[in-house]
Amino acid sequence: MDEMKPAAILYEELDRTLWITKHSRYNASHRLKRKNTLSIYSISILSVYVIAITLVAKYEFQVISTNLYDYASIVLALFILVISLTEASKNYMVSSERMFVCGNEIRDLLDELKKYAKKSDAECAGLEQLSCKYSSILKSCPENHDTIDFEFHKAQHYADFKGMNWYISQWYKLKYYLDIYWFYTLLIVLPPLIFLISI
Repeated sequence: MDEMKPAAILYEELDRTLWITKHSRYNASHRLKRKNTLSIYSISILSVYVIAITLVAKYEFQVISTNLYDYASIVLALFILVISLTEASKNYMVSSERMFVCGNEIRDLLDELKKYAKKSDAECAGLEQLSCKYSSILKSCPENHDTIDFEFHKAQHYADFKGMNWYISQWYKLKYYLDIYWFYTLLIVLPPLIFLISI
């Protein structure tokens, strides 16, 4: 059986682990919540495109054949259906809420941990219990944060992580925001571009 770790070492390890996980879960919650919002907005804008194409064809403002307007309207409507079903299956908002709740539970555990900061080895039996409680909290959350959420936390506190610097932190931040925005930006920008090219 392994020898018990001194209270100070166990405290420092648990304190850092809780701190990292708490912020990573909050980052995941924010990222997923933002994706949910962008998903709704982009699908709404795509729907506006379909209505606009239909109106243009109906009121004879077309600068191309009516058949192309009809074709574009049908393809875009089918595309919206596929995207809507795919995005709905990801349950961004549900996952975001779970991550947020998990982050709050870890935050409360971190607050509870602080009372052991200056206690001796003999007084710190509760640290092992807190460690078990932390494991239980993680098991109770069906989702786990992604690596990108942890990297964003490292980017926010790069001075506290070995091998990190300002340049790496900016790269991690860029990756985090690209993960949120790139797909929905394409959804909004590509249809009108393709339509204009087709004219």
